[in-house]
Amino acid sequence: CQHDMSEYSGSYVDHMTERELMDWHRPRIASLLGAGVDLLAIETQPSLKEALALVQLLKEFPSAKAWVTFSCKDGLHTSHNDLFSTAVEQISLSSQVVAIGVNCTPPSHVTPLLDSARGCTSLPFIVYPNSENDLCAGESLCGQSITPHLSSWIQLGARLIGGCCGVGVREIETMSNELRGRGYC
Repeated sequence: CQHDMSEYSGSYVDHMTERELMDWHRPRIASLLGAGVDLLAIETQPSLKEALALVQLLKEFPSAKAWVTFSCKDGLHTSHNDLFSTAVEQISLSSQVVAIGVNCTPPSHVTPLLDSARGCTSLPFIVYPNSENDLCAGESLCGQSITPHLSSWIQLGARLIGGCCGVGVREIETMSNELRGRGYC
């Protein structure tokens, strides 16, 4: 966390080199792997630049595997304004990445994001958006469940689905029951 809200836009990467980003993340990656973590969640990445630096850093830990997810500002772009499809395509080139997708993003953005990246990767998509309740602030989407989005996400290649900010136990249980009812679990 940058403690200046730039973690939501990724604007801090405009003033950092790839090496600086790698140096900043290295102690945390080393500590997690040293503690025996078998899969890293490289999540809520606002920018392709930082995600690429992290994928480069993974090479220092050849047995490490990770999923990578981006926070996105709309149905086409990461929070830092990179095309999500380009980010998916470039990050998917790493043999250490096992899934790619989106988190900490309104669920209404997820379907167009996945659709934009269809054909850019053979990796499964991972999706864990925020609750619309967490972000609605008077918008018409207040109170809507993320569960109705499940079918389209699965059709677009999502194989790992959950929730981020504002998604509680009841919503996860509802999603789980819905997926079980469709034979996915």
